[in-house]
Amino acid sequence: MWRRIIYHPEVNYALRQTLVLCLPVALGWLAGDLQKGLLFSLVPACCNIAGLDTPHKRFFKRLIVGGSLFALGSFLMQWLTLHAIPLPLILFAMPLLLGVTGEISPLHGRLLPGTLIAAIFTLSLIGRMPIYVPPLLYIGGTLWYGLFNWFWFWLWKEQPMRESLSLIYRELANYCDAKYTLLTQL
Repeated sequence: MWRRIIYHPEVNYALRQTLVLCLPVALGWLAGDLQKGLLFSLVPACCNIAGLDTPHKRFFKRLIVGGSLFALGSFLMQWLTLHAIPLPLILFAMPLLLGVTGEISPLHGRLLPGTLIAAIFTLSLIGRMPIYVPPLLYIGGTLWYGLFNWFWFWLWKEQPMRESLSLIYRELANYCDAKYTLLTQL
């Protein structure tokens, strides 16, 4: 019974995401630095939006590119803000600059929203810590997220295939339902 529950795609995904978010907070709380633990737990949100949690043959290359773009977005936001460039101009220019990388590959296209969210998260850190800390936080958080997911998928070897099949069957069910609705309207 336990195996049936844990292998359910939504339960497995929810458990994985809960652990990847809560472990840094718990470790920060135990170490007496809850703020850093909470900041560290924001990085998986960027990684999720960027789609860095899917196992792939170039998994670690994707993590390196993702962490680098998150750190670059964070650094650019801080550097441009410290040089008194208006925030609306920064938020207009960054998507244009980073959007060009979306033409490289679909992965880079998915990394754009995550990078912008990382830059927006960085706004709350400007002036509170040295300029190099938030980019390091994003690199470390992406590394944590990647290693945790790699370990999770190593532990549950069949889970990636189960999740993919589950999504395919769900889409097939939606297609059949839409087709049935269309045919019964006639």
